[in-house]
Amino acid sequence: SVAAVEAAAERLSSLVASAHSQRAARRLLVASLVPVGHLLFQLHCLGSRASKSSLKKSTGNLLTSMLLESELVGDVLKNVLVGVYGGDGASGGAVRPDGTIESLHAASPHTGGEEEEEAARHHAMAQHFVRLLQHSSDHALIGNVFVHLLSLFHTNAAEVRAAVRRRRPDPPPRAHHSLEFAEDEVLALRARMVFLTAVLGVMCDELQPAALLQNNTQVLSLLRIILDEEERDEETTTLCLGLLSALLSAGLQLAPEEEFLVRDLEPAVDRAMLHPNHQLREVASQLKILIESSDAIWRDKTPPAEK
Repeated sequence: SVAAVEAAAERLSSLVASAHSQRAARRLLVASLVPVGHLLFQLHCLGSRASKSSLKKSTGNLLTSMLLESELVGDVLKNVLVGVYGGDGASGGAVRPDGTIESLHAASPHTGGEEEEEAARHHAMAQHFVRLLQHSSDHALIGNVFVHLLSLFHTNAAEVRAAVRRRRPDPPPRAHHSLEFAEDEVLALRARMVFLTAVLGVMCDELQPAALLQNNTQVLSLLRIILDEEERDEETTTLCLGLLSALLSAGLQLAPEEEFLVRDLEPAVDRAMLHPNHQLREVASQLKILIESSDAIWRDKTPPAEK
């Protein structure tokens, strides 16, 4: 039941909090929770939707504790991502009138539900995740998560392309083609892409650039790597240009010695300006103007003596 799950989550959260002064023990305890990170996130979303404040708070504290361990962030996010839409289509959950929890495994996107409803659900889950980050008020944590999410987006995009190639009839002869992705696995990978896109979009909309860009070189270089890939798809290009535009126009300031990070992205922007998609061309054109403007907001104009 919900009550039983709430009680268990509260006890676990208290146990982690009590180990605060014992660094090694706390890290070991938090690391042991990584394999169930996706369940904690689903329960966190459930607590938010069902107005179960205790469940929302305790699972939120546990997830934040895991994300605060910088060396665990990648594994935690991968686990949460797989849980959003794993091979079995895990997603969300519901509370029955009697207070018991309905299965945390909802129908996967290819078995039912409209596309708009799926997009809305992904966006809602993304908002729950970003509010969790906002509640932490930890810029280092937020910046670290942002970089890892970009990296996961890059990796997942490559997996989608590889899966689609293996799914095609008469693929080029290679030894590993016997390990073809099933249709539901391709859909699961695409669903994760939608969720990642939603999370990154909400982060840019609702969080300050100062929080997202704890490391300008790392973030902007990763965007360049993604945009420079020969096999990038339209969705990937749109997301990266959108993120770049949001970051550059929302108050980000780069020192003169960092301006090359933006200049290195210009070739990708130039290519996008020739894209057949009109909307993408518009985004690229506006971004080009933003980059080339002599008084661009992203340039740090603070006199050297004041720094």
